Amino acid sequence: MDQSMNIQNTAAPLGNGFMKKVFLAAVSLFFVFAAILAGIYAYHMIARPSGLATISVSGTGKVTYKPDIADIDIAIISKGPDASSVQNDNNTKMTAVVEYLKSQGVTEDDIKTISYSLYPEYKQSRDGVDTSQIIGYTMNQGLQFRVRDISLVGKIVGGLSSVGINSLNGISFGLSDEKLETLKTQAKDQAITKAQQELQRMKTQFGFSHVRLVGISDSPIVPMLYRMENAEFGLGSDVPVPAPIQTGTGEVIENVSLAYEIR
Repeated sequence: MDQSMNIQNTAAPLGNGFMKKVFLAAVSLFFVFAAILAGIYAYHMIARPSGLATISVSGTGKVTYKPDIADIDIAIISKGPDASSVQNDNNTKMTAVVEYLKSQGVTEDDIKTISYSLYPEYKQSRDGVDTSQIIGYTMNQGLQFRVRDISLVGKIVGGLSSVGINSLNGISFGLSDEKLETLKTQAKDQAITKAQQELQRMKTQFGFSHVRLVGISDSPIVPMLYRMENAEFGLGSDVPVPAPIQTGTGEVIENVSLAYEIR
């Protein structure tokens, strides 16, 4: 029994040593193969030819337009001794204004309230404002409406004072979404044509051939037309008088850049 135990105890460490050697050999082989694969990969990365060269050409297209919409900001200011009477007066006048606008072809969807305020007026003293004594109220209700027929702007503006408007804050001219998209397409077509012409010129000059289009970018520029402020026209007549409105012109500009692979 003692000899058997001694033989087993001697064999166990021999088996462990053998397994350790096998494990170390396997690990060594793994790292050797990893190093070989890394070298092959590096060789291919170095030997692989670089990508084709690229060239970018650009062009600009411009389309002149006249605006087809006008956004007009107006306001009714009412004053009175108490809040209730001031609100009633202001709302009555605003209702008349909305009815007038509808009669001129402005749709309800193109009319919106943009401001509404009611605040007290205080008795003035030599030392400033005496906040303890209210002497009246002021209400200011702002409205914006859109005119889609530019030829009617002067007529509509001229008749505003007759329906109670006492503040005309300004007119902004612009383009409807439909017309803007049409003009942007026209300007982009011009820009692409000019960019392609530039590409042909460079091919002739430098003797390369383009392989394929690999990138395109564009940036539309739509400058806003001027805004007429309230200082440019007055309201005071009860008789509708067409206002002289000059819309001016603007430009839709498209800048296009085309990138090509060349050889």
